[in-house]
Formats: sequence, C-alpha cells, structure tokens
Amino acid sequence: MANSAGPGVTTVHKRPPLAALWGIEPARGTIAPTSKVPTLAERGAELVLGDGVHLRTSGGLPVRLPAEADWPYWVGELEGWAEQLLSESYRPSATSPDSFALRAYYRLRPFIPRSVQILARRVHARARQHSPTHLRWPIDPLFVGIAEAYLALRILLSPETRGVTAAPRWPSGYGASAVLTHDIEGVAGQSRCRDVMALEREAGVRSCFNFVAERYPVDHALMDEMRADGFEIGSHGIKHDGRKFSSRSVFDERLERLQHYRKEWRVVGFRSPATHRRWAWMPELPFEYDSSYPDTDPFEPIPGGCASPWPFMIGRLVELPVTMPQDHTLWEVLRIPAVPVWRTKLEWLRACGGLITIIVHPDYLTTPVRWREYGQLLETLVQTPGLWRTLPGSVAAWWRERWSKPGSRATLERTGAELHLAFEEGAG
Repeated sequence: MANSAGPGVTTVHKRPPLAALWGIEPARGTIAPTSKVPTLAERGAELVLGDGVHLRTSGGLPVRLPAEADWPYWVGELEGWAEQLLSESYRPSATSPDSFALRAYYRLRPFIPRSVQILARRVHARARQHSPTHLRWPIDPLFVGIAEAYLALRILLSPETRGVTAAPRWPSGYGASAVLTHDIEGVAGQSRCRDVMALEREAGVRSCFNFVAERYPVDHALMDEMRADGFEIGSHGIKHDGRKFSSRSVFDERLERLQHYRKEWRVVGFRSPATHRRWAWMPELPFEYDSSYPDTDPFEPIPGGCASPWPFMIGRLVELPVTMPQDHTLWEVLRIPAVPVWRTKLEWLRACGGLITIIVHPDYLTTPVRWREYGQLLETLVQTPGLWRTLPGSVAAWWRERWSKPGSRATLERTGAELHLAFEEGAG
C-alpha cells in the first residue's frame, strides 16, 4: 500500500498521534511498528490484538486486548496504525493528487458538461461504497477502536491504580462539538448566502463560509456582513481547478496568493477544493487550521479518509476532519434523502465524543426539499444535548490550548466479561 504523499510516511506530529489525542506523554521505549494496519479487505467485526479481555469501545467496534506480556509492544503498534490511517498511507497510489487519471480529468473537466460529470460519479459511486480498499461509509469505527484500545493499554501499564489523566477533548460540560461550514462554489451559491445566514440566525447558530478567491467576483460587502453578525470567513483555495496539489511548482505559486488572501480576508482556516490534500505538504499552509480530510469518503475525487472523528495535528496545523456526509454526495451523487444519514452519523459522533463537521454548499440548495432538509439538520443540532455548537476557528484554538485545561481521569471499568473506558471530568 503506497503513501499518497510520496515514498514513506512523513511523521510531522510533535507527539505520536494517540498520545497527542489523549493528552498524555508518549510511552517510554515506543518504537516504530513494522507491520501495516490490517488490510481493509480482511477486516472483521472485531479488532483482535490478542487473547485477552474484550474492550467495549464508544464507536461500536469490539476489541480483544492482548495478553499482559504484549501490552508494551501493542502501545507502539497502535501508534503506528493510527499514523497510517491519519496520513492515508493505506490508499492506492492511483488515488493520489498527482496521478495521471486525476490530472487528466481536471484538464478535461472544463469541456465536460456538468450533467456528464455527475453521471460518471454516480456510475462509480456504488462500486466505491463497497470497495474493500476504502474505509466503510458513512461510519467506520476502526480509528476509535484503535485509539481507545491504546488508552486502555496505557491505563493498564500505568503504575497508578486510579488510571491516567487525559486532556479534555471539549470544554467542561460538553460531550462533543459541532461546526457548520459552507463551501461557496460559484456565483449562484454566493447569491444564496444571505438566505442561509437568515435560516441559521433564526435557529440560533452561526457558521463558516469558505470563498474561492479567483473563480468568481467575491462579494466583499457580504463578507463584512458575515463578520459583523458573528459568522466566520474561510479560504476555499484560489481557482477550484483541482491543480493545487498536482505539483510542487503549482503548490508553491498558490501558497503566495493564499498568503495574500489570508491577510486581506482576515481568515484563519482553509478547506481545499474537492478536498484535495497531501499529507507532507499540509503543514506549509498559511492558516491556523485545515478542514480538508474526510473521516471516510469513498466518493470524493481523492477517495479515502483519515478515519478519525476527532481533530488532530499535522505539524503546526490543526486538522478538523469532515465527519458528516456531504450534501453533494447525498443529493447529487447517491440521490437519497440526507436527513436520515445525517442523523445516524451525528448520533454516532456524539456517542464517541467526536467533532461533527458539516459541509452544506449554498450552490446545491436549489429546491424546497433541500432547504427543508437543511432546516431539519439545524433543528437536530439545536435539540441535541451536550453539543458545543461553535465556529471551526474556536475549535482549532481550543485544540491547541486544551493541554493547559483541567484533565479527566480515565479509568477502566468492568461490566460482565467486558472492560470499558470511563472518564471523571476535572480529576486532573
């Protein structure tokens, strides 16, 4: 399985990813693992690490823990598996942003009618959805199982019998977080932004609108209205032509222009057009956070996903993964009602304390049914207890600072023949 960012996986975490997730120091003596994360095609209904007890995880994937003698080995192994998932090194090289097929498609796309583009995506959708080379969609519990198994082993290896102190994932009183984002693809989408703002204002929520700098005339007066009313502005690239990550020269040239628009628009966040991404280059983006990695999405031009329902660091950059199925996928590609899928995924993310990152494009809010579905999603968000409903910039700032916040005591509790993690807030 090749790495999309080039030969080998470039490790850019200041701490190994799972130690960073839980806010604990890396285990002593941890070495880089030599084995790959289990082949996706061979995954079963259980993550088997050994012949120890079962761990019940919040994502729903049962984990068979290893025997005590193997605990130190598996701490390192799970860190390596997490790194491979986050960096998408399991993906075939044919899906990389510099692959011949993808470059050829974006060269030809301006000459292909939009209806033909959508038809082609529909033809490939079913095969991708059930492909053994992709994560499961719309929910894949593998990363949650790996992360919680790691924490369980760190508790078992701890000299303290009362567990370990983990950094809080969210502010006190919240079990999960939710952010609303909108990628504005064209003039039609931009013209609907005020209606989207009005709908959200009525629901009592605010969102982030991501603009493409040089694809359409940007309405700066609209931007000013958004800022004044508590909305966030984000960058959605320069051209939206699929070329930003296609070569180093293009990437470097567009970085300079991104710097210009970052300052002019006073933005802190970025989402790559069509969620194109390269693991090794992401830390060079001139922003505080990025939101270009889906957790699982076989339908995007670069299919795959980081598998994580939680934010994570790529070098100095906070990554806010896109964890909710996109409106375009549900409405345009699969042609199914969005609300049932959204609600199912939202409940799963809430159960595992994840980040609910929503993308709804104003460009695709073209029918009363779609407007009604988006209104129902807003209603569900407002009525769901324990959600920190905020802006992505606030989530990114929190993720950087959470190490300094009062931690939670993480312990293992037994229910019958199973173990499960328990957190005592403010115990650290």
